[in-house]
Order: sequence, then C-alpha cells, then structure tokens
Amino acid sequence: RLGAPYTLTLTGRLLRRVNQISILAADGPACGEDGSNVSDAAVVMPFLQPGSITGQGESEAWYDIQIFRIGEYRVCWCLGLLSGDGCTTAADFGLLAASLSVHGLLDDRPEYLPTQIVGNPFSLTLAGRSLAATDSIALVPLGPNASDSAASCGQASTAQHAALAPGTTGVPTVENSSSEVWSRATILAVGQYMVCWCGRTSGSTWSA
Repeated sequence: RLGAPYTLTLTGRLLRRVNQISILAADGPACGEDGSNVSDAAVVMPFLQPGSITGQGESEAWYDIQIFRIGEYRVCWCLGLLSGDGCTTAADFGLLAASLSVHGLLDDRPEYLPTQIVGNPFSLTLAGRSLAATDSIALVPLGPNASDSAASCGQASTAQHAALAPGTTGVPTVENSSSEVWSRATILAVGQYMVCWCGRTSGSTWSA
C-alpha cells in the first residue's frame, strides 16, 4: 500500500550483504539501462544493501521500504563485490529480481478541497487504486500561516487528530476499489486542515 513500510525479501543461492537493489517505476528505464542504478524518486529505501541474510544465503531482506506513488515497479538487483566495490553503474543492476504493485490514492488528486462550514457535516471523497474499507483519514490542522506550519502527514501525532472530526463515519464506503467516501465528516474549529490518509496494513503510515 501507498506509504506503508514494506519488507522486500528475495530468495536465491549464496546471497551476500554486498548485494544491492534499485526500485524503478515500470515506465522508467529497464534493469541495466541508463539510470537503473538509482531508485525512483517516489521510493524511500533506508539502506541499499540487505538488512539480513538467512541461512547460507538462501534469502535476503530489505526493511522499511516506502513507496509514495501508486503504480507498477520493478526491482533491479546487483551482485556487488566482497571488496565493497561494484554496484556503481547502471550495467551492474542488469537483473530483474521482482515486480511490485503499489495501491493507494491517486497522485493527481486536487491540492485543495472545497471550503466547509464549521460544524456542518460534509462528505469527503478520495480516488485511488485498490482502496479498502480498512483505510483511515485524519484531519490535521495547519498553523495560521500554512506554509510555516510544522504539521505534516506522517508524523507520530497525526493519528491523534482524527478526533477533530467526531461525526465522521469511521469506515469509508468503497466504490469499485477506485473511490472511497467518508460520510458526515465534521470540523469543529475554523482554520486550514490537511487530509492525511492511511492504508491500513501491517506497518501502515499516514501520508498526504
């Protein structure tokens, strides 16, 4: 799911800590082509090398990978060298190791939603891909000057702001998995708010 920390596990033989991966959008360069040694800008990967190796190198895992744009992705793999060299050129990442499909909200959603009246219930509709009734939202207030506000989706306190909309139906109505509607959303204080979204999965996170 969009923005949810993900563990990517690859299996093989004699895998090693010097192996590396890059994650590319399906419409980007193929593995081994120019640019394939650098992951897509929507991908956050704390470490290029695996965080763990099992057994005699039968599997390796990369932890806490996050992808912030829905779509199809390819995982390109590099063998690396025990000397620590290697995995520096696109040609080093010539092996297609896996394919990923990321579901969640659309990137081209409107930046601003219509103005609402304090205390007046309204419906909030979000569009995306493979949306589910387990998704959640939080309305996070911005400061007096929105551009100077430190608030952002994904912070530890984000989920606490869900209480700002006590009239909101907690479970969205999902239409064909491409649209979800929260009924009777209610804001109780004047101001500007961010709508933060969470695709409820194991290790989910709040994203804009």
